[in-house]
Amino acid sequence: MTIAFTDGTIRPWEDDEAKRIFWHSSAHLMAEALEALYPGVKFGVGPAVETGFYYDVDLGGRQISESDLKAIEDKMMELAKTKETFERKEVSKAEAMEYFKEKGDPYKCELIEALEDGTITFYTNGHFTDLCRGPHVKHVDDIKAIKLTAIAGAYWKGDQNRQQLTRIYGVTFPKKSMLDEYLQMLEEAKKRDHRKLGTELDLFHLDPEDPGQIFWHPKGWSIYVTLQNYMREKLVRDGYQEVNTPAIMPRSLWEKSGHWGHYQKNMFVTESEKRIFAVKPMNCPGALEIFKSRTRSYKDLPLRLAEFGHCCRNEPSGTLHGIMRVRGFVQDDAHILCTEEQIESEVAKFCRLLKDVYKDFGFDQNLLVKLSTMPADHVGDEATWQHAEAALAAACKASGMDYALQPGEGAFYGPKLEFTLIDALGRPWQCGTIQLDYQLPSAERLDAEYIGPDGAKHHPVMLHRAVLGSLERFIGILIEHYAGAFPVWLAPVQATIIPLTDAQNEAAKALESKLLDAGIRAETDERNEKMGAKIRAAQGRKVAADAVAGRLVAVELDVHLVAQERAAELHRVVDGRDVVIVLKKAGEFVKGLPLLGSDILQVGVRNPLEASGHKLVAIVLDELLDRSVGVVRTVDHDVAGDEAVLVLLLLGEHLGVVVAVAELELELVDVNAFLILDPEDAFVVEHEADAAAGSESAACGHWPLCGCCCQSPPPQDMRFRGGRNPRRRSP
Repeated sequence: MTIAFTDGTIRPWEDDEAKRIFWHSSAHLMAEALEALYPGVKFGVGPAVETGFYYDVDLGGRQISESDLKAIEDKMMELAKTKETFERKEVSKAEAMEYFKEKGDPYKCELIEALEDGTITFYTNGHFTDLCRGPHVKHVDDIKAIKLTAIAGAYWKGDQNRQQLTRIYGVTFPKKSMLDEYLQMLEEAKKRDHRKLGTELDLFHLDPEDPGQIFWHPKGWSIYVTLQNYMREKLVRDGYQEVNTPAIMPRSLWEKSGHWGHYQKNMFVTESEKRIFAVKPMNCPGALEIFKSRTRSYKDLPLRLAEFGHCCRNEPSGTLHGIMRVRGFVQDDAHILCTEEQIESEVAKFCRLLKDVYKDFGFDQNLLVKLSTMPADHVGDEATWQHAEAALAAACKASGMDYALQPGEGAFYGPKLEFTLIDALGRPWQCGTIQLDYQLPSAERLDAEYIGPDGAKHHPVMLHRAVLGSLERFIGILIEHYAGAFPVWLAPVQATIIPLTDAQNEAAKALESKLLDAGIRAETDERNEKMGAKIRAAQGRKVAADAVAGRLVAVELDVHLVAQERAAELHRVVDGRDVVIVLKKAGEFVKGLPLLGSDILQVGVRNPLEASGHKLVAIVLDELLDRSVGVVRTVDHDVAGDEAVLVLLLLGEHLGVVVAVAELELELVDVNAFLILDPEDAFVVEHEADAAAGSESAACGHWPLCGCCCQSPPPQDMRFRGGRNPRRRSP
């Protein structure tokens, strides 16, 4: 569907700018409702955000709670149905100031005071007038569905020394069905909340006495380190050099960089020996100090300096949110020092890296790019800014990526590209960024120089860039995106080994050791609990795969070499107590099978096999082959891959390796077909049924295959204890 706006444009709802205008208009509608319900209310700012809008308001000492939101919603709907329009009016700065002084709104007066002299625009809907650049929806009754979602406290301009205002969040839609879908998504989001799952999965905790700081537990830190090392490998291959700079640096450096004048309120400041220092809120000045540490040539450029530097920002406590917004964090940060001629190629190179990384997490679809331009609070002249914005826009286009304009949202030192990914619930998350900076390396700031081909000194251009953003926030996004069931390569525990009884503990620990030696993050559950409880616990922890260590994975296997003189005895139909498994060049056979492709097998029942999943299964297979347990060949049938896969899957079931058939159509294979082909390679595996099983236990005759290849399931007492039967798709 399309929406008409006051600037004469008609945009589809799916357009980001359309949503932004729609939600900003809704913020004005909410303000009108608040003014009607709470006379004398004063207004701060009411912007659109990625998932709706909010307005910061001063209710004059009155308190509202979430129970009051329904009345505000109803008033908004009442006003929307009047079909009132947004009226635009141009006034001078003096006229704007006079209006809000007379109205008694000090917050709007302060905003006007910071504006340059010239024309200011007002927008009026009904009885409410606001300071606004516009545009707005042409018809207010396009707002058909309203939901106010939360109330929070927010200091005016983020300054904890200023007045605390009431922030009311909301979202609106042009159709009620869209709101219904959104509310369903919110319910699912609650289940996936990273704070909830972080506790349940024992990943981290947050201490209210230390707001905005994360205490990483072993499993959470495993994810953190794995993610960091993943990025480190990517950066090395992409030509970056890793550095590390001090966490605390002197005030003089921050003054030169411009951060002291533009960012001081967000910095933690300390004093030593009568000198003022600040904990770094960002890494860029340190990177430039490394660049300046020796004479540089144009031949050294581009110089790509990466840093996983720990930064601290004094964020207001009311804005903190789990591990998504914190005071202490690490960015996958890097600073590229280059010439103007290298800007386009370096930005394009970064865009390729970013898309490659996002693809590994399944975020390569619907990637959104925004170009943020010069903000009101900036350093440098306008001409330089225009040049920088044009250069970044051209580089973005050259990389094959379109962008939407975000006026006035650049960093104080330069314009930037922002990259927004979409998670499994359709929610946008701004993560990656690349910022073009002529200011920090300039003579007026940190005075970084290199010797050009002409023998003269020049100032490089600096590109600030991050792919993930902060590692903390990105992990929070991943927790919610995957609902805690991480891909195998990232999972803190890739395999849990569960002994059936204490008798298998030694064997289980031996298998754990083998997996650990192979780089698989494994653990053994030796608790004195029932099998079902252990498996449920592994599932609750979102373990990628769990293996049950029963008699068939014990070190002392009931596997016996069959002497040639006994070979004839094996040409018989086996019952449910003796399973004959024939081996014939098992290793070669396994190598030749397309067995580990993601279209054939799954580890657990959740994650398709990827690189680490392949490795995990390969280790388990190696364990079997080392113990002379392998695949079955038949004499009555052609040696078909499907039949062999079937038997191998059954073997895996008995070992407790949790596997499932994805897209294979398997034919029924009678147990009578399992015959010895080569006595020298033949072994018998004796498997005891449950003690409760009597003579009728073997009535099926296919006991090892029941639940997979038989048309009917086995008696309950005959099912493999603690295992999951692979689902068979009937031909």
